[in-house]
Amino acid sequence: MGLGVGNALFTGAIEAIYKDRQGHIEDRILMRPFPQFIPDESERNKIWEQYRQDIISSSGIALFLFGNKKQGDCIVVSDGMIREFEIARDHGLTCIPVGATGHAAAEIYGRLTGEDYGGDQSLIELSNSRENLNELIAPILQIASATRK
Repeated sequence: MGLGVGNALFTGAIEAIYKDRQGHIEDRILMRPFPQFIPDESERNKIWEQYRQDIISSSGIALFLFGNKKQGDCIVVSDGMIREFEIARDHGLTCIPVGATGHAAAEIYGRLTGEDYGGDQSLIELSNSRENLNELIAPILQIASATRK
């Protein structure tokens, strides 16, 4: 959970778990806040890399949404999310980039096109821009479900 979307994502996940009413929260989802306030840049980069490795190595799938950050007065692609994608690939995780949300997620989708997901209709659906992002839930779940088989 980084800045911006973290709280909304967490809230939606908890609501879904409570609606389903199967098992305990900790059996269904693990979410950790991302440490933001480490003043020393060198130490921060070292901790962030270790933290990313730790979190991703214990994951089953990697879902990539948005992936932007403010740099000065500009909005740029999150290099941290690109790094998280690289780590996820190194660990053999199924990567699900929701390219329709733009930024790093769109870049990651572009990297996967032509690879092992190349013709996957669900992944293609996730790249199509739309006003109602709720329409992306079904293809995300379809890809996630396919990885459990």
